[in-house]
Amino acid sequence: MPDEKIYLLIEGTKGFTIDDNGMTSLKDSISLTDAYGKILTSNENLFPELVIATNLGDQLYRSITMSKGSVKNPITCGFKIHDRQSNKYLETCFKLTVTN
Repeated sequence: MPDEKIYLLIEGTKGFTIDDNGMTSLKDSISLTDAYGKILTSNENLFPELVIATNLGDQLYRSITMSKGSVKNPITCGFKIHDRQSNKYLETCFKLTVTN
């Protein structure tokens, strides 16, 4: 429903390149697109700085909140985590249906 938070939880992530100071350089992005192809939101760099690898723990999460307004279902959510050092990545895409 509009204004509800939806959490995307990624567990068991391993294999990030970690430097001598215990830091990792990640880039993650998320986008929401409606059934007409209209981009509702897009954020291309949710980790603009180096991250302390131990702070990642065993999971990463992002939250999504759909604002009120008319959207054409289904909503496609695309999420990608990219290790800038090794060029490895994890990518997922799923559909959401917003009801009123």
